[in-house]
Amino acid sequence: MLRSDYFRVGLLFLCVLVMPFLVSGVHALAGDPAPFTVQARFAFTDELLSDRDVLELISLTGSDDGAPTPLGLEWRKERSAFGFVTWSLFLRDPEGELIRLERINPQSGRVYDLRLAFNPATGALSLALAEAELGAVLYARETTVAPVRESVHPVAGAGVLQTAVYEAFLPVAVTWRLLEEAADGSALPTVKLSKQRAAWLEVTLPEVPMPGGYRLVGMKDGEKVEWVPAFSGSGTVRMPVALDDVPAGQWQVGIEYGEGDRLWPIGTLRPVEVSAGVVRVAVVSLARRGDAAEGALVLQSDGLIRNLRLRLYADIAQWAGGQWMEAEQRRFILDTAVDVPEEPVTVPFRFGIAEFRDRALELVFHVETGDEQGVEVMAGREEHFLPQWDTGTMGGIPQVDISRDTWRQVVIDDIPGTYLGHPDTVLMPDGQTIFVVYPLGHGGATVLRRSDDGGQTWTERLPVHPSWAQTANVPTIFRLVDRDGTERLIVYQNMARPNEENLPGRGENYISHSISLDGGRTWSAFERTGLAGPVAPNTMLEVEPGVYMTVFQLNGTI
Repeated sequence: MLRSDYFRVGLLFLCVLVMPFLVSGVHALAGDPAPFTVQARFAFTDELLSDRDVLELISLTGSDDGAPTPLGLEWRKERSAFGFVTWSLFLRDPEGELIRLERINPQSGRVYDLRLAFNPATGALSLALAEAELGAVLYARETTVAPVRESVHPVAGAGVLQTAVYEAFLPVAVTWRLLEEAADGSALPTVKLSKQRAAWLEVTLPEVPMPGGYRLVGMKDGEKVEWVPAFSGSGTVRMPVALDDVPAGQWQVGIEYGEGDRLWPIGTLRPVEVSAGVVRVAVVSLARRGDAAEGALVLQSDGLIRNLRLRLYADIAQWAGGQWMEAEQRRFILDTAVDVPEEPVTVPFRFGIAEFRDRALELVFHVETGDEQGVEVMAGREEHFLPQWDTGTMGGIPQVDISRDTWRQVVIDDIPGTYLGHPDTVLMPDGQTIFVVYPLGHGGATVLRRSDDGGQTWTERLPVHPSWAQTANVPTIFRLVDRDGTERLIVYQNMARPNEENLPGRGENYISHSISLDGGRTWSAFERTGLAGPVAPNTMLEVEPGVYMTVFQLNGTI
């Protein structure tokens, strides 16, 4: 029969008095010494930690008054030769030896949970010290001391808040943690689990197997849910945590140990948050259409989330009198429920802005979802600009602005501290292969990369002729086919280095080119074309098969 006696000693959390030893109320058992487990909660004041050199936490005493103490656990203050004060946890064994366990400094106002299990007949001892608030285990150990032939019972010492005693030897030194699968496939410790990712319980059990079994349970709103079913073993084991039937929200999670129909909690419950998953959200393709603004939400998740309720709002500021006016009250735009798969899904929206006719607007979007769904929304500060004219036609010229559509963007190259710009591309006839050329720096060596999937991924810098390293301006690339059907990839470049007077080409305006006849695998040296100009031509028009016209500027003229 499970027996639990609690002692409320009238102590407040922030006002703990020095207490004499308190007998727990578990009386000596007749016959052979019976095993037991005691769980005690302690807190200490600044005054107590300052005045006392020894804090006796738990001691075991015989059944008769005045009987010697066969076992004790205490915190002892130690001073170094330089006067520094530290505390260590000590065990006093039945033979009177004082054994240092771990250097741990108690903190004023912090609550500690101490768990100690002892079998007097065999000397088996299991103990653990943890912080009560988070359940973090500070020390855990299993060992064996000299047996005690008489019955004993625990006595709580200084700073005790409450105690509970169980008439069984429980594996209180069990330690555990939750792991979640990371993006690289590794398992990382966490207190926040996503139902979209694999999770595991990693638990260290006694080396000597216990007769009972363990399970991981969660408590929420008075309901207990089994997270990991009954298991047993020894040493460190890892088991999957099934979250499919676990509702999202904040849980208190812990290990239970059972023998037969009896169950005991092992340690302090820990807070663990369960989320249904993570959804990445972006506002894209925002445009002004008459008296309305149109756009779309792009949603993507690591795993399917069904019937996600989303609400979209915007703070709208207008340009007036040469300055941005303070944003008006937040405007509701969209309320919808949508299934979010792993592939991006687009949700269009439209809202009226007639009152802002002929005004430029700045919109800051906010996305919310129901907390009860347990979905974490990842969205940056979505700032968008709308001109005063219809975005789709600027002076009759159609416009599409995708500069804020970050989900469309791919980083091809990145050198910290180096300007990378002025790319030029050519699309090959297969509709998927793209070549890009660009200078390293604002005028520098020309480099080449290729994409085989329409720009989604790119190769490293491809091998080119050594003369490419001598270029210093903005390159352009074209695909030209002559009258015989021979395909050429041609990179044009002005070889001048206007900012490097001592290098070849200084002050020259000769346009050079490098040619590939094998689809970009090999390239010729840069050679002069006979054309002159400060920059390479950026337009090439086919006027008839095999005949092309280029347009470029020289000395400010076309």
